[in-house]
Amino acid sequence: MNIALGALDAVVTDAPLPFTPRLALITRPLVEGVMDKEPDAWHRLRTAERALRGRREDRRRAGILHRLVTRLIEDHEHW
Repeated sequence: MNIALGALDAVVTDAPLPFTPRLALITRPLVEGVMDKEPDAWHRLRTAERALRGRREDRRRAGILHRLVTRLIEDHEHW
């Protein structure tokens, strides 16, 4: 499965979170990639988790997204 997750790269910067990268965190291709244990999907998800955890800008949105990403990791990590 080809997962177009380039938009997630914007999450790792400290600029305010634009809509597209936020949406990329909850799209079907990413979730399916995680469920299918695709290494690229897991790598991007974990990279996004670390970046969101350390963000200083836009803390409210980053916190919400961090909880969502963390839940996705917890729910599918040990399947």
